[in-house]
Amino acid sequence: MRKRLIINILLTIITLLSYFSTILSPTWWWLFGFMAMLIPVCLALQFMFFFYWLYYRKLLFACLPLVILIFGFPFLKASIAINFSKELLKTDKEFSVLSYNVKVFNAYTKENKGYKNSKYLVNWLKDDNSAIKCLQEFYYIPKHEVFNTVAFLEKNNKYHSYFQCAMTDKIGGKFGLAIFSKFPILNKGEIDLKDKSHNDAIFADILMGNDTLRIYNIHLQSMKINQKSMTDADKWKENIIDITQRLRKGFAARSKQVDIIAAHISKSPYPIILCGDLNDLPYSYTYFRLKRHLNNAFEDAGNGFEVSLNSSIFYVRIDNQFYSPEINIFDYKTINEVTYSDHFPVKATYSLTK
Repeated sequence: MRKRLIINILLTIITLLSYFSTILSPTWWWLFGFMAMLIPVCLALQFMFFFYWLYYRKLLFACLPLVILIFGFPFLKASIAINFSKELLKTDKEFSVLSYNVKVFNAYTKENKGYKNSKYLVNWLKDDNSAIKCLQEFYYIPKHEVFNTVAFLEKNNKYHSYFQCAMTDKIGGKFGLAIFSKFPILNKGEIDLKDKSHNDAIFADILMGNDTLRIYNIHLQSMKINQKSMTDADKWKENIIDITQRLRKGFAARSKQVDIIAAHISKSPYPIILCGDLNDLPYSYTYFRLKRHLNNAFEDAGNGFEVSLNSSIFYVRIDNQFYSPEINIFDYKTINEVTYSDHFPVKATYSLTK
């Protein structure tokens, strides 16, 4: 019993350090990024200790994991959401926002013969009636029969669009971020992330009646981890070293990027909705840096885990929508039946009227 108590105390110290690591930038010390990843494991073990002490009627000992779990409520809330549906106001004030990493519409996928999957994805986006669409890893080739995506998704000028090109490939295909809006776009711009990556962040000021809303669309530094290599048992040592290095670089890059974005957000004259692929877990400096300014749509209107990465290995939520406190949210869902990309689309319904 004494040994288990010592283990519980050591676990508590590790848990508190992992909590604290989410407010410390990995640019100071890369280990903060790895410590934050321990949070879900620590929470699960604290739950086990809590019920263990209750089972043996050690109520005083049970207080230790209970207190740690209470302090960890923000991380529990970021892990699993339990919300009751809200009634729409049934006015013209409600609007839906779609965020989706479209994986370059699978333009480079070998299995995508005749661009069959690309056509399905473009058609799905054309049929989706969201008032605002924020698309990451967008791909556009003017006048192409499949990838003339800006024109296709404008739907005969029913949507206003803003596409920001981050790079151009050998055949003239443009890669970047896009925002489509049924409402007029008054102003738009790119946020300089001050790095050499192809990751990007853009914003558009949208006129909604007498109100103006600022929409951010962001795509932060990817880990670029090869999922197939992770299952290669013969090279497990090399894979662990490679993954560790990629994680380390990713933590540092995203922390710099999110600091720049947060500074831009703090100067916005309008209410904000931020969409994007964070490429980071909800237990990270990236996630909680944004939460200093904005609410998270999943936490306030989602249900369950809402896993957004379409993967058999990584069961995680890295696609998010954040919004200003003065905006009302009614619904949030991950559309996991749409499997055209390596991400699932996420969609939320909002109103500017509380």
